[in-house]
Amino acid sequence: KFLLVSIPLILVISFAIALLLKERAKKHEILKSVLLMHYILPVAGTVLLVELLFAQAGLINRGLYTLGLPIADWLHSEYAFGVAVALYLWKNTGYSVILLLSGLITIPEDHYAAAELDGATGWQKLRDITIPQMWYSVFFTTVFSLINAFKCFREIFLIGGTHPDTSISMLQHFINNAFDKLKFEAQFQHLSPGGAISYVEVPNMQQNLEAVLQVMRFIYDNIIYAELNTKSDYCQVCGWDGEIEIVEQDGKLIWRCPKCGNTDQDKMNVARRTCGYIGTQFWNQGRTQEIKERVLHL
Repeated sequence: KFLLVSIPLILVISFAIALLLKERAKKHEILKSVLLMHYILPVAGTVLLVELLFAQAGLINRGLYTLGLPIADWLHSEYAFGVAVALYLWKNTGYSVILLLSGLITIPEDHYAAAELDGATGWQKLRDITIPQMWYSVFFTTVFSLINAFKCFREIFLIGGTHPDTSISMLQHFINNAFDKLKFEAQFQHLSPGGAISYVEVPNMQQNLEAVLQVMRFIYDNIIYAELNTKSDYCQVCGWDGEIEIVEQDGKLIWRCPKCGNTDQDKMNVARRTCGYIGTQFWNQGRTQEIKERVLHL
């Protein structure tokens, strides 16, 4: 739904803006920098702006309250879809305009001059000259718009969390949910019963054993084979048996006990599943980075 709404909208809006800015874009290079400002804004900055405007105590609700109008939960209701689409358009339209402008300014002006001599209207010039010569630019703009639409998950995840309103539940939310992930993968295990293994990446679950049991029951009822990639750590200095964390120090990833700060690998025990097998400390920087960036499904 998000793609079906946002992609046509951004193409139409970007094309209209590109047509309006065509003459100025040839003369003012700074215009392109202005159009890119929203696109290069960091994700955190974008999310802070959205929260400032659309949170329960945000500027929009404050304005509505001042006017005596009912306020809305913009980020956790059916309105969240409209906010997500608006956020996508606001952030990516400038980039799409630049892509379309690059095609518009390459169309020879002689074509338009000849059309004017023949009495062509503005619509006829658009239909018979501009659009036919813009297909390549439109194609690449569509491709990049699709890519940016999937990347919009970053902002939506920070706004709505792992379980947002269903109107903005995206493909990545589906993949990152343990039960949906296992149910989806179960249908493929029948194609290779002896070689297909599903897994669920989880944090330390000592304080939530009920969730572990729920996942195990789901695995038993729905899938041939699956495993939980949980953590099994121990700090020999302070006795911490929770998860030993990975932190960056002096440009290098190291393991550190969150309780006492111990970083001596000889005085801690760490176990993680790597390449399908349980491995124990410690791994190279590349593998450590991969372990640190794993998506948790619970």
